[in-house]
Amino acid sequence: MAKILDFLAEATNGKNYKSYKYCFESVDVPKIIYDDKKNIQAKRKGETDRSLKSYKSVENLAMKVKVENKPIFKYFLDGSRRTYKIDDIAYGGRLYPVIAGQIGVAVCERESKDSFRAIQLENPLVISIPEIANANTSIGSSELFFNNLKNKVNKQPLLIDQKLKIRK
Repeated sequence: MAKILDFLAEATNGKNYKSYKYCFESVDVPKIIYDDKKNIQAKRKGETDRSLKSYKSVENLAMKVKVENKPIFKYFLDGSRRTYKIDDIAYGGRLYPVIAGQIGVAVCERESKDSFRAIQLENPLVISIPEIANANTSIGSSELFFNNLKNKVNKQPLLIDQKLKIRK
């Protein structure tokens, strides 16, 4: 990724610092505890049948599923995300983070408890750099600039060799 970061810095007139890289999903982020809202309760429950006047037992359905040993849901979505801070680039004397993301979403099918397969898979790669990387800030130029930059990045031998493509 270092060659790609060097290319991005050069193409956008920035300076990369090869700073500490980490995955956001594997780093503990400080949490703020809001103890002033402890007694808030939801006013309604999700996924309810409005025609019901009381709770509906699903015990019979659960027993049927247990006996038949077949999943209730045949199709479902599954996905994951990884977000990485991969560098810092300076523009105009200020440091900005460069963020890379990998998102995976699949439509999955399960016909039995032993079968599981992805029917359709989307796995886009994304790099996020600050708007200030576009030196020409005229109206409408940002989308064109960043699309051209993405196309140039995708032509880098490192990405071509690894069969990777930045989507956005």
